[in-house]
Amino acid sequence: MLMDEANVPVDTFQSILYEHCYQYIRSTTAVSLHPAVYYAHLASKRARAHDISSPGDSQETPAPLARLDMERPEATVNQGGKPEDEWIGHGFALIEKNLYYSGKTRAAQKVSELGAGYRGSSIFIFHLKSPYTISTMGISYSTAKWMAPTAFLIDFAAQQYGMLSTPNMKTIHDRNLSFFSPQPFFIAGFFFPQQLFQLAWLYRLYKLDPKKPGERGELDQMVDFVPYYSLGNLCIATWMVFWNSERLDISNIFVIINSLTQLYYITAKLPSMNTNSTSSILTHIVSKTFAGIGILDLLHNGSVAFAKDQPATTMVKALTGVGFGLASAASDWIFGGCLVYDLVALAVGQSALDGGWAKLLGAYAVGSAAIVGAKNLAR
Repeated sequence: MLMDEANVPVDTFQSILYEHCYQYIRSTTAVSLHPAVYYAHLASKRARAHDISSPGDSQETPAPLARLDMERPEATVNQGGKPEDEWIGHGFALIEKNLYYSGKTRAAQKVSELGAGYRGSSIFIFHLKSPYTISTMGISYSTAKWMAPTAFLIDFAAQQYGMLSTPNMKTIHDRNLSFFSPQPFFIAGFFFPQQLFQLAWLYRLYKLDPKKPGERGELDQMVDFVPYYSLGNLCIATWMVFWNSERLDISNIFVIINSLTQLYYITAKLPSMNTNSTSSILTHIVSKTFAGIGILDLLHNGSVAFAKDQPATTMVKALTGVGFGLASAASDWIFGGCLVYDLVALAVGQSALDGGWAKLLGAYAVGSAAIVGAKNLAR
């Protein structure tokens, strides 16, 4: 690697090389080198035919050779998180101390310094141009900018359907109660400000320009979240359809998918928050509030789907306290605040069903708030 204008992570570049080893046109299996290396060798051998000097010619300085145009057309690569139309490999054939290259690049100028001493050999160089469509999971910048708002609009439309249809989502809630049924207005009170944060995040996603180095880093993190964000919105929208049809068992499937997806992202994929970056802050807020309300959805939908009208058992009470306690101990202010909010919503919702359980949930909320506060203040 002689030049990397894109600041591509080493792991990403290694993955690209590995996957391309399955794409050598002359082999039905993987090869041990990047295919372009083989192509550069082939071009080097082919170039000998253009050398007007004979093998027995004793002249010390070889005659000029024809330039080999090795640059392939711009290709679209959508697998394994590579960008589209931006990864361009340049083949270089070094023949008789003369350099052949494709394209006039600074990388080629650097390679020219290596020409002396190489005779009848070939070199393949990756010149990584600035990637304006680089992303992860195969999502380009342009794709992310329509995928995320489309998913948001689908979810928003489903929410309107849930509120305006007959029966509506609250009617279904009131007909299906269990030991994890929250106060429904707490859910509405959560989603309204959360959707405002989503709109601010979507605005940033749309406005940031990947061609500006100062904005590309912010955009990369946002684009990385887009597949998880979009899947979450689509799952919530689908959940709404089955919830209002009172197919709680099927709706629970989409709750599980969404909740586990968001939890996976914030625990395994989300970089640390950069408090100097508005995009980073918004990504943390949106992703962690998605995961936080996902915990409440998971408990609520699962209980009404499979334990309707049943009281909380001793095992459920113990596991609830332990689970929220451990989650609070591992949470920052944002996700920890969501956990406390979940417990308050459950406590208020259970107050009309089981006063003792409601008081215990309230105590859990106070305990979780103390744990989150102590943990984050001590940092």
